[in-house]
Amino acid sequence: MKKGIGLVILMFFLGAWVSISSGYCLAIERFPFVSGEQLYKTHCSVCHNGAVKEAPRFESLQLLSSAAIVKALRSGVMKAQGASLSLKEHELIASYISILGQTKTALIAGKCNQANQKVALRPIVSNWGMGLTNQRFFDNKEIQINANNVNKLAVKWAFAFPDATRARAQPTVAGNTL
Repeated sequence: MKKGIGLVILMFFLGAWVSISSGYCLAIERFPFVSGEQLYKTHCSVCHNGAVKEAPRFESLQLLSSAAIVKALRSGVMKAQGASLSLKEHELIASYISILGQTKTALIAGKCNQANQKVALRPIVSNWGMGLTNQRFFDNKEIQINANNVNKLAVKWAFAFPDATRARAQPTVAGNTL
């Protein structure tokens, strides 16, 4: 009889240990450690490696900060695709993709340095391009840049859409003012 009780107790503890360890294993299988690269290949690469023409390519995504990628997965344009992933998985994907890591983008309000700038009549930009043919350049006679003076050009200003993968509209040009 003592042997039977001992066997029952042993079976009880063995069963308890198996159920606890099985639950532990199930929890580990639900959240196994996977790398950001593995997550990207499983959840993102099909579209972002070229299968979907409108999806930004991996090389373009690398220029985003990790924060921008996590934001896109949690509440932005990739929210539906990121819904099945945890915050930790979003962060792993973002750290794999971004070559910038965590960056802080400063927004600078664009203001003219002169109160009353004169707006020139040329160039005329009436739509997404210039003229009826939608050209994206100015003729040589309008800008007077040629092979002899192009090396003297310098960047005077630039604009950006920080942490964005697309712009919904192009900047407005009125005369010589952007």
